Amino acid sequence: MTRFIDYFFICGLNEREKPRVYTSYDDGVHNDCDSKLIPSVLCHYPRNVPENPWNPAELWKFCSPGGLWAGQSSTNQKPRFHSFLITREDGSRCYGHVLTFRERCVDRSVKQAVESILSMQPTKQLFVDKCLCFITQQAYINTCEQILRKLYVLFVSNTAPPVLPVESYLYNLLYEIPLVNEGSSLKLSCMGHDDPVVVQQPSSSELPLLDVYLSRVVHLLGGARNLVNLMTSLLLEHQILLVSEDCHKLTLVGEGITSLMFPFQWQHTIVTMLPYEVATHFFDAPVPYIIGVLANQNKKGLVRQALEVNQCYVDLDNHIVEWPEEQPTFPNDVEIIEKINSIIKVYNKEVKASSMTSSVTSLDNQPTMEATDVDLLKSNETVERVANIAHKVGAFQSMDEINSLHANILGSDGKQHMNESLLREHKLNASIRETLSSIFIVIFAQYDKFVIQYNEDMAGGEEFNPETQNNFDKISFLSDQPESRLRFLISFLDTQMFASFVDNFIVSCNNIHVKDPLLKLFDDRIDQSKLPIDVKSPSSA
Repeated sequence: MTRFIDYFFICGLNEREKPRVYTSYDDGVHNDCDSKLIPSVLCHYPRNVPENPWNPAELWKFCSPGGLWAGQSSTNQKPRFHSFLITREDGSRCYGHVLTFRERCVDRSVKQAVESILSMQPTKQLFVDKCLCFITQQAYINTCEQILRKLYVLFVSNTAPPVLPVESYLYNLLYEIPLVNEGSSLKLSCMGHDDPVVVQQPSSSELPLLDVYLSRVVHLLGGARNLVNLMTSLLLEHQILLVSEDCHKLTLVGEGITSLMFPFQWQHTIVTMLPYEVATHFFDAPVPYIIGVLANQNKKGLVRQALEVNQCYVDLDNHIVEWPEEQPTFPNDVEIIEKINSIIKVYNKEVKASSMTSSVTSLDNQPTMEATDVDLLKSNETVERVANIAHKVGAFQSMDEINSLHANILGSDGKQHMNESLLREHKLNASIRETLSSIFIVIFAQYDKFVIQYNEDMAGGEEFNPETQNNFDKISFLSDQPESRLRFLISFLDTQMFASFVDNFIVSCNNIHVKDPLLKLFDDRIDQSKLPIDVKSPSSA
């Protein structure tokens, strides 16, 4: 994996072929018109990437779920962005990123053919959807949205010609920008020095990449309580049905919620975007899954009526999460929800303060800040506790380091040198993820003591078989846990994700060179959490 972006491609109406009507799916995504056309992949660059072979099969269904809109007006229709996830047969994943806009049809014969097949009245102008798309091997969702919107401004909506032809920008993105190394950042200013795009890759001592905003995820789910209960369903490997009329919401929440499971990983099927008619074929599958269902209000009712006992229903348009009645509560759930609510309160307070100060400008027309984000953070006891946890695991040494970081961002002149809202979103992401990961550090701080590693003498000369032999002493582990955690842990210890976690530990004991990166990070954080608070962790030295 060496590229930041593997492919750029365009999806839209193929003017060399007779237009075809898309009739098999109607979920109300475009309420203003029912006229839909079957799209095609018009071009793609480069021809092929060896580590991610080009596979256009039904790719257009992910780019334009429900077909291409065609109509006589593009008024008030801003470009729409969504992402999607493709899981290959070997379990590896790649991500698609799509910016859809409406383009005027200039070919008279094509215009007439579309109007005829859709039974439309002839008009002076006809507009049809077109998509600019990327494929990446990592989930750079926000970053790719920024780049696609900049390309759209440069080459579609901008009346002034750009400095360079579009091929120059695409060549730079596809061939000259490598995948960022661990712990590094890359600033892309080829599309404008005033507002560059920053690509970041976490270091080995940080939580894995998350390029979506958890503030949006929490809002779509309806608050911290729903977030924690959905995560509980995920950890217990229930079947998760995400439903929405907006395909981007589905991928956003699917990616966001699975990022909160550290150090564990979802081992099963995840399809973040399927039309209702297709998704129904998977509802009765006897395995855990996460499925994003594109559905209007009527179809949502049908999904809800067909719910099974172990299924979790999530309506992202109405902020509803319904989990199984017998689902045990997450350990320390009241405290965790309280902490997340406190973090969100700080975030909202910062947003309000920012909106109030945005109208106050300095002499050089730069926004000034009346109250810093750090002052708001330092006044919050919950975030202070999160800071202590992060200090222990080596994320930073004290709240003063955040203050120093903030001073560097503002600069010695007190003026802003980084997008304030972006900084705020990153802090919220880190605070929520660290809050949730801290409970796993507490629960599984001694997990290695209960792992059973069979040798030839113990196994009677036979090779260890994880399917028939236990490799974790569950009874002894549970006997050391508080009673309030038992209902959750009894179920969780039987999940595939926990079994894989233990298997990874056993493999790493036999060969330290193949240790899973998430497991290594978790073990390091456990070791660092045991250090006294005034002892500087090696990773941050």
